[in-house]
Amino acid sequence: EGPSIAVDTACSSSLVALHQAVAGLQRGEADLALTGGVCVILSPLTTEAFANAGMLSPTGQCWTFDERADGFVRSEGCGMLVLKRLSEAEAAGDRIWGLVRGSAVNQDGERPGLPAPKAATQARVIEQALLRAGIPPSQVDYLEAHGTGTKLGDPTELAAAASIYGKGREESRPLLVGSVKTNIGHLAAAAGAAGLIKALLAMRRGVIPKHLNFETPNSEIDWDEIPIKITTTPTEWPPVSGRGPLAGVSSFGFSGTNSHVVVEGYGNRDETTANGAGPWPVGAATPVSSLLADDGAECGSAEPELRPREVRILPLSGKSGEAVRDVAARYLSWLDGEAEKPGPEASGSEARLADMAWTASVGRSRFSHREAVTFQDAQSLRTGLQALAETDELPLPAAPAKKDRLRLYRASQPVGRHGQEPL
Repeated sequence: EGPSIAVDTACSSSLVALHQAVAGLQRGEADLALTGGVCVILSPLTTEAFANAGMLSPTGQCWTFDERADGFVRSEGCGMLVLKRLSEAEAAGDRIWGLVRGSAVNQDGERPGLPAPKAATQARVIEQALLRAGIPPSQVDYLEAHGTGTKLGDPTELAAAASIYGKGREESRPLLVGSVKTNIGHLAAAAGAAGLIKALLAMRRGVIPKHLNFETPNSEIDWDEIPIKITTTPTEWPPVSGRGPLAGVSSFGFSGTNSHVVVEGYGNRDETTANGAGPWPVGAATPVSSLLADDGAECGSAEPELRPREVRILPLSGKSGEAVRDVAARYLSWLDGEAEKPGPEASGSEARLADMAWTASVGRSRFSHREAVTFQDAQSLRTGLQALAETDELPLPAAPAKKDRLRLYRASQPVGRHGQEPL
């Protein structure tokens, strides 16, 4: 029942939404916020307008910061983030990816044209976010740039970033810069969320992904005068002491609305996290029973003895029988690829298998061709999946039904994700 607000500032929408959500949490308007953006291309009209204005890359690539920069590439996607106050997230044992230290939004004002950015206002929005974060510019390790890949936008953005993040920065520790648009294109309203998610993943894993399509530096940028290094290879996050890793994320809309967020990594990825769950924090383990009476329980007993869940169900579906077989093969590949991970992150661990079965049951669309694999452990799951992946008897489509609902029955005690599938 908290505020629900649609934000449309073009390409900066999702970071502007995050800025509003942070303010709402600080004011007590909500205790949890979902914020992000979605871009789905349903009509050619916008693409035609961008192409006619010369804003799209005719090569189909984002050449951000490169001499070949000739426009951006439209793409589709969705990025969502869950925000809570830190103390409450820690108390709940939530999986915490990072901390929002500061955010800011401003507007270019009068400009010579719609796609023409202004370095002065971009610099000010970065400075405002840093002031709210209480962090010196020189301490920020990495900038996830907006970086659409245009002759005008790239020099403007790097000049603005260097004017702020270059203050007090040692030559031996340049600001690392990259843009996810070279990997996945420009997600418009979801672009800021994509950049923020990339930065959070990079901080957690300790490696900044490769910035693509950068071979000949843009000649309009004075590279010798700015303390910036483009991450043209997978780059280890710079070592830090006494603080978490820090990143700035920029998102600038051709509406003229600029946004910037400063985020910090949560905890040390090599140490046990605050909620005691290892480097990939999850909630504390909760014993869960299947609510099936023990075979020896007397009929009609008011308090039947509960026994642990011994069998799980993995539902699979597709739009054809071949698709179901392919899904089974992908699950097998997942088991093979992640089997060597330690602890709860291993694909064959009890918690991981429980999460997988839960997600497949309640978080996946159910298509007309359906199968299911019952299993007790990773080996029995592998056996069932192999049989399905190799079978010549493909499943027939299910009979159409007026209602296709998934019923969930509430247990008499709190039920967590691990070990409890829908009935």
